[in-house]
Amino acid sequence: MDAGNFTQGMSDASALNAGTSLGKLSNPDRWNFMKSGNRTHWKRLSSRPDWDGIVTIDEGVAWAKSHPNLRANPDDTNYLNATADDYLYLDASKMDFGSLSVSDLRYNVEQGVNLLDHVNLLSNRSRFTTYALGRSKMTLKSTSGKVQISNGAWNAYDWDYGGNAVREGLIFGERTLKGLNNTHGFPISVYGIGRLNKK
Repeated sequence: MDAGNFTQGMSDASALNAGTSLGKLSNPDRWNFMKSGNRTHWKRLSSRPDWDGIVTIDEGVAWAKSHPNLRANPDDTNYLNATADDYLYLDASKMDFGSLSVSDLRYNVEQGVNLLDHVNLLSNRSRFTTYALGRSKMTLKSTSGKVQISNGAWNAYDWDYGGNAVREGLIFGERTLKGLNNTHGFPISVYGIGRLNKK
């Protein structure tokens, strides 16, 4: 697929329409794909923790430890040193937003949401979503509860201090128990449309 035809979160059908599968490439194009290093990247995709669109807490911590120093400095949230391969890509349709409901959001208005206020501790997926997004920005796209997560510097795994006392306590615990510090942190990109549990 030409880079100009790619859109993050595009459906499989759209991707197939915009690109060409490896088996349909001409022999010279297939050879160029194989020798350009793309094949190595392609073969590694299924071993990434975000391959299924979900990242567990342990996978996020392991990724941070194996990808240290992605920010220009510990206080920088722009992740200037991060490449596209350093990001983790999460599927909003597989997220659980806990008790967040349609009545908590205004239709078609981007809003900041602290998911720690809505986490369902009995749901692994809700805990994974809250851990990944924390305080994020989202837009209610329909009254049936469809939401879109905004991407930006605020969407990142990090274990920096800040926020309210509850978050500070949780961050202290994670840093202590999991050996995390200011060198750990990486950006994420969220694709697709999520759905709230509560209307």
